[in-house]
Amino acid sequence: MYSFKPIVNESTLGKEKIHLIGGHPVLVRSLGRILKKNGLLLSISQNHSPSEDIFQEIIENTPDIIVIDLGLFDRLCKICRILGKNETIKMIPKIVLGDKNSTQREMIKCIEHGADDYLVEPAVKVLFAKINAFLRRTRLNKEPDEFLKFGKITMNITAHTLHLGKKSLNVTPKEFALLFFLIKRKRQALSRKFLMQSIWEQQWYGDPRTINKHIETLRRKLGKSCGDRIKTVKGFGYKLI
Repeated sequence: MYSFKPIVNESTLGKEKIHLIGGHPVLVRSLGRILKKNGLLLSISQNHSPSEDIFQEIIENTPDIIVIDLGLFDRLCKICRILGKNETIKMIPKIVLGDKNSTQREMIKCIEHGADDYLVEPAVKVLFAKINAFLRRTRLNKEPDEFLKFGKITMNITAHTLHLGKKSLNVTPKEFALLFFLIKRKRQALSRKFLMQSIWEQQWYGDPRTINKHIETLRRKLGKSCGDRIKTVKGFGYKLI
């Protein structure tokens, strides 16, 4: 069964994220604790077979590192191969966790199919050290997250301020978070489910019209030239073009 646990809300904007596919409950707890202690976020897919759902959740959540812990070699190799075919996901570093019976041939095969590293039953501190090593490399290729810009819009993530040209706009925390996601993933359709679960709370079962109202208000505050660029994707969600 597929289970995704979103970890993003307006208080976690800009934080680095680790996405775990599979994972033994002990690993999930231990890794979650050490990541939280160090200011990192963890999301989890517990599906044991690649699917469009996994692709969509990974793309929407835009993790910095993917950790794959599915036990059997055939599953590990298959998911590395399939994730590697997605243009967006293949650029995200992937760490595969194998069991104690892993062979050198299996390690090489997974790496050939898109894994960036293969660890055999690592202690959680070793895994965290490896995650940190990959994060150091990805940070070198990233622009600072303090400011996000799109056309006349400038968002200061640290100060939590929004400007349209030289004009300061007064928006609520949820409107700020909505705009953050839309700009961060511009030209990409974001589902209502993802936005509601990410910004409101982990399991959100409220009226989907709530997000429609926030989008409507955000469009009005941004004015016609910028607000009209937030497009409704019928039956799905929204995207910024």
